[in-house]
Amino acid sequence: MESEQGTARYCVIGAGASGLAVAKNFREQGLAFDVFDRHSDVGGLWGYGRPHSAVYRSTRLISSKPMSRFRDFPMDKDLPDYPGQEAVYKYMSDYADRFGLRENIRFETEVERTTRSDSFWDVRL
Repeated sequence: MESEQGTARYCVIGAGASGLAVAKNFREQGLAFDVFDRHSDVGGLWGYGRPHSAVYRSTRLISSKPMSRFRDFPMDKDLPDYPGQEAVYKYMSDYADRFGLRENIRFETEVERTTRSDSFWDVRL
């Protein structure tokens, strides 16, 4: 994706775990980017009660806390080994805040279509 100024700008679709990790790494590398998420907050599927989320309030991680965490952001030591939905959602929110990612996220913005055109992507919101 190119910005209006003609410089490379990257698009991240979704502010769940993967989107947040990509955004953090893009920021560390000094790359220009925007994150688009159709929800009003970070957390992806872990946002209980959101449209398009299949997670239940009773959902728990099926992988242990040490195996599920972001490498550079440990989960709270007081959490159980397999945290539940609320704790995971808060963890992702805290991650976004800790690394200042929210300023690059456009919430309540759905990506309708992406189309490859030569050396860039057209992203329709």
